Amino acid sequence: MSTECKNYIDYLSYSSVLLYRYPYMLKKNVMSLMNYQLTFVAAQAINTVSWVR
Repeated sequence: MSTECKNYIDYLSYSSVLLYRYPYMLKKNVMSLMNYQLTFVAAQAINTVSWVR
């Protein structure tokens, strides 16, 4: 089998695993995801403020 073909099949199986797993992971990690986003936004705000000064 050619490498391109194999890579494509790998990619397809990886995508289907992601699609299958993602909703479950999302439900499980909604709170930590939100915390992570808040942290990210706070870090960006701090960066902006320190740049402005």
